[in-house]
This record gives sequence, structure tokens and C-alpha cells, in this order.
Amino acid sequence: MPKKRKTPVEELVVPPQDHRICGTICVCQMTAILSSVAIVYLSVAIYFPSFRAFYSGIIEDPVMCSTSKVVTVDKCNWGSCGEWCLSKTSGSCVQIYVNLRQNGTTLDFQNCTNSYNKTCYGIDQDNVKRYRCKLEECKNLTGTFNCTTGSCINITDVFECIFHNTEDPLNCTGPRGKINCMDIDGLNTCEHGICSKINTPYNCDRRCVDIPTRNKNVILLNGDRVFLSQCQKVYVEGAERENGSWNATQLTTVLASCYYVTSPVDSLQAIDCINGTIVDKRAISDRSNFTFLHSLTILNESRTLQEREIAPPEVDLLIANDSRLMINLEGCVNTLKDECKQFIKEYGKDGADHNARARFPCYYSEENPSMVVSRFNMEVTYREFYLAAIIPAVLLVVSCLTLILCQRTVEVGDDAKMRFKRRGGGASAQAASNIDTIGDKGGGSDRLSVNL
Repeated sequence: MPKKRKTPVEELVVPPQDHRICGTICVCQMTAILSSVAIVYLSVAIYFPSFRAFYSGIIEDPVMCSTSKVVTVDKCNWGSCGEWCLSKTSGSCVQIYVNLRQNGTTLDFQNCTNSYNKTCYGIDQDNVKRYRCKLEECKNLTGTFNCTTGSCINITDVFECIFHNTEDPLNCTGPRGKINCMDIDGLNTCEHGICSKINTPYNCDRRCVDIPTRNKNVILLNGDRVFLSQCQKVYVEGAERENGSWNATQLTTVLASCYYVTSPVDSLQAIDCINGTIVDKRAISDRSNFTFLHSLTILNESRTLQEREIAPPEVDLLIANDSRLMINLEGCVNTLKDECKQFIKEYGKDGADHNARARFPCYYSEENPSMVVSRFNMEVTYREFYLAAIIPAVLLVVSCLTLILCQRTVEVGDDAKMRFKRRGGGASAQAASNIDTIGDKGGGSDRLSVNL
């Protein structure tokens, strides 16, 4: 079988040069369009938020926030977190308010022995059984229940509540039980579906008992955890306190509420400690409960200078009450990863369920302390802004310059093929010259045939 002759380039229907030129033009056009769209999108997602952060006046060093209340409103002009910044809804949203304060002290307890820590588990709001009165699930309730608009949670096994006054009972059983209790709210005591709302004042103690406080002179509370130890000395902010400060030779116990506590070997280290309290060891029994220990750190408002040096009271550090909390300056995220669901779960603990309140670092502006954000990093903001500005702009400029260059250097010949222009004539002239040459050769051939 004879070898197939390779088709000359000039006889191809679409020469390779056409493929390269068309491919370059298509890629540049697509790059220019995508870069333009990216710049429009990034104006809302990156550029405007970055400029707002640059001129916000927010201090880069974090302070501390503790959640004071969480409100769900039907019509909101602001929300703590939204899932998509380009389509902010005007419907219902969650608003989180916090108490803003300066940082507490950093404590380092040394030469510690007999250390112990215990977690006092509260109510898991995600997995707890909810009784919905609208579905007639409240007709057999017995115990103490925390209800919110007709949805009740059993807290009998977690809290022991002492109260004196209750409202008139509601009958959640029978044919009208659904109607009677569909809007039940507050703390209620129930007996076989007959529920009475508990009026204030009441006292609900966490059923976290048998905390071994014997031979412990340091008790640190960290949310729902308790750290206990027998230590010899304490360092505040890296410097040992003298002249009447607390030490192990005194028959006293020091208590404080701290944001973060670690227990390395022979020591206890705590960050952001407040409400320092020094009590006589005889005031604490050999075994105590969580509620009693927690009350010792918040009830004593007239603290001594020694206690203030160890951990100042929260009221002395307060900057603002009920500041609005937002996840960032925009109050929204664009990741579509359900970040807001996790954000509200973590920062929306206001203590209404008798669990520990959320406590976390936050950022604020001295000119506007009524609004705080949980995420703020100027270095990251600058980096994202420069990347978002330079990359699309460079791609857009390069693609546009390439298209202009193609316009100047490429033309379509009379044979409908694209070629780069040559000196002394374009592609059309070259194609015409090739046709004339072929015609001349053909005429010479005819004359040769006649002579023969």
C-alpha cells in the first residue's frame, strides 16, 4: 500500500496558523470577560468591605465580650450573621448583644499539687428532647421545664430550682390542652401535664455536686469547667506579687473566673481572669457544688485591693453594655458553609438555659463601642485586598493588550485564512500573488502543449 502523501500546509482547509490565532483570541476574550465579572463581584465581596475596615478605627488588639442576650426578630435592620452578602434578607434574623470590657489579668500559679478538674455538663441544646405543645407533646410533662413559645426542655436532671411563687396553672391535657399551652413560655413546674410558670425570684442550682474542695487553695472557673489545686505562689502578669498579696501560708482560698485555663505539670496558667475572690477556707466545705462556687465569684462587689490585684471585678473593666455583635463589619459571610449556624451556636449562649454564657475575644472602635465584631485582622484584610485587586486587573490588562496586538498584526486574506501581516504587503496581497503565479505556470504549460 503506497504511503499517504502529507498534505501541504497551504492546501489545508484550516491551516495550523488559524488554530493558534483563533485560540489566542478566544482565550484572551474569555479572560477579559471573566476578569471584568470578577472585578464587579469583588467590589462587593472584597473592595468595599476592605475600605470600610481601613477607615473603621477598630483597634487590632482584642478585648473580651460576654453574651448578654439573644433576640430573634421578624423584621431586622441588622443581623449578627448572614450567609450571603450579595442578597441580604430583610426578613427574620438573629441579633446577639454582648457586654464589652477590657481584658482581665493573666495568672500563673506555681508549685501546685493535688490538682483536679471537673466538667459540669449542662444541657446540649442540639440533641436535647423538645416537647412541642402544638403537637400535643406536653400533656404528660412532669418536672421542671424551660419553655420558649410552646417548646419545652426538661431541665429536672440538670438543675434543682428553688422557688416560692407560681402563676395560675395551665392544663396541657384534654381536648383544649393544645390551645392552652401552645404559647407556654418561661420556667415552669409541671405535674402530669398541669404546668405553672415560676415567678421570680427563683434559684436554680446546677446539679454538679461533690466537687472536692478539701485541701485546695486555688479554684478557677472556666465556663462549665472547674480547676482546683493546692499552690504555693501566684504570679500576676509575669511578676510576683509581694507585700500582702495572696500566698499559700494564708489560710484562704483564691477564686477567679478565667477565659482559658491550662494545667501543666506543677502549675496552673489562666488567661483573662476576673472577679477575683479570697475567702476563708472554713467558708468552703470539703465538697461543694458548681452553683455555690460560681456565686462566690460574682456576689462580692466590694472587693479588697488584694483581690483586685489578682483579678479585677468585671464592673471595673466594663466598656459598654449590650453592644451589637456582628461576625464582621458586613455582618455576613460568602462561603456558603453554614458558618452562621455555627457562629450563633457558639456565640449565642446568653445563659437563658442556665448554662455558662459565651465569652470570647472581640474587636471594637473607641468611637463606636456600641458595635463589636468577632473577626478582624488588618493584615489579612490588606493581603486579600491586594490579591483581589492585582490578579484580575493584571489579567484584564494583559488580555486586552493581546487582543489589540492581534487586531494590529492579523488580517484575513482573500482565501478566508488568517495570517500575520508581512512587511511589504498584507496577507491578501500575498494570496493574490500566489494565485497569479499559479496562473502563469498554467498558461506556460498550455503553450508548450500546442508547440508539441
